[in-house]
Amino acid sequence: MSETIFTYDKQQGLGYDSSRECPLGTVTGADVPDIHRLGNPESSGQDLITIHVYAPPLGVLKTYKLGSSQVDLYTPNDFPT
Repeated sequence: MSETIFTYDKQQGLGYDSSRECPLGTVTGADVPDIHRLGNPESSGQDLITIHVYAPPLGVLKTYKLGSSQVDLYTPNDFPT
């Protein structure tokens, strides 16, 4: 799995900060705020499963788009059950 960390500026929008490779079994933590993307290179040919645990529970999830200053908000009720 690779993890890409981003920064956010109200004027410039989302920007790249850093990235790292996480081998099988890696446990990571996050600061607040934390803007990141997790993924597997398509060339790996493997599926990726991640488990996210939020304490305290996450009330609102913010989503971002590269090159945009737009921030969308989702609440847990927005996700299909």
